[in-house]
Order: sequence, then C-alpha cells, then structure tokens
Amino acid sequence: MLRPAVLYGPGLRGGAARILSLAAAYLQRRRRVPIVRRGPVAHLVHLDDLAGATAFVLAHPDDGAVVGRAFNVADEAPLPLAEHLATALGSLGYETGRVLPSLPRLAGALLWLLRRVPDRALLDPLNRRIAARWLRLAERAGLEPAPSLVPRIDRESAHAMAADHYYDTSRLTSLGWRPVHPVSTGEVAAAIRSLVAARLLPGSGAPLPD
Repeated sequence: MLRPAVLYGPGLRGGAARILSLAAAYLQRRRRVPIVRRGPVAHLVHLDDLAGATAFVLAHPDDGAVVGRAFNVADEAPLPLAEHLATALGSLGYETGRVLPSLPRLAGALLWLLRRVPDRALLDPLNRRIAARWLRLAERAGLEPAPSLVPRIDRESAHAMAADHYYDTSRLTSLGWRPVHPVSTGEVAAAIRSLVAARLLPGSGAPLPD
C-alpha cells in the first residue's frame, strides 16, 4: 500500500489546487499579496513520482519486501507553507508582499471552532458564498468549467494546515526508489502555469466578480 503526500502535477484538478481558486476569487486587482510567515511544513509528491513508486513496488523482485507493507511516498524537501504559497501565487502572476505572523493561537482557535460548529451552521453557508464568487469570476474571465476546482473550506484541509506533516520515506528508499522530483518548487510552478494556460485558473489580471 502506498501513502502519498499531497499530490501535484500537470493536469491534476481539485485537491490542493482549490486553494488557488480560493485565492484567485478574493485577490483580484492585487499585484502584491501578503503571506504568512513560515507556517506548517509539508511534503508534496509529483504525479510522476507516485506513478513511479507504484511501478517500482509492483515490479520489485522480492515479494517479502513489499507485500503487505505500507510505503510513504513524498519528495525529499518538505517546505513551510510560506514557500509553497509564494511559489503558487507567483505562478498566478502575483508578487509576494508583506510577511504576516503565523499566529498559531489564532489558527488553533479557528480549528477548534471548525471542529465543534456543525457544518450546516458555518462551513455550508460559507462554502456557498465562496462558490458563488468563484463561479462569477470564472464566467467573467472565460474559464473552462471545472467543478473539481470550485473552492471550498473543509475540516480536513484546515486540519492539514494546522501542523507540520513530515513523511518518512526511508522504507521505500531503502529498497532503491528515489523521486524524480525531489524538490517541488519548479514543478509546482509549471503545473500551475499549465492550469492557467488551459483556462482552468485565472491569472492575476482576471476581472473581479461583483
């Protein structure tokens, strides 16, 4: 069994890419965007590396080394949220602005609220407003319809952004596997630019919804 970190890559829609939809919906007409200082650390994994790890495990000659075992799959350079955001926003045409404090106590309080308030009272109405704003932007910007990119906030993503997430890949690398993309930065930028080129995400100059 393979346990991949957060996936990225050309053609991948949904998942973490929804964060970019959310940013695009609320950051239009801006050129410089403030980002949080450092933030939680996380690994990513390229689609090619997940495919390569799958093929590697399936073709491994020693069944005893792979059958019935779980393997983490991730890149070799876990980065803080600030670096991931700087790369992603830069690929959409924004510039990094003022660096904001991470405020872990505030983040913890918001997470506590998400865990205890029913979705129908908090997240459902919030997500309806976010989706409506995104759809207005997508229509005015002439984007291709992609339901998987409609932004939303959920408990799982909020929890994932509340703490560091390190992946120990030593079990897989000890068998000889290595990621083709050990550092995500350049490939993340290329993947996001491909979504913009395909008219699935807007650049920073897209019109602001009313």
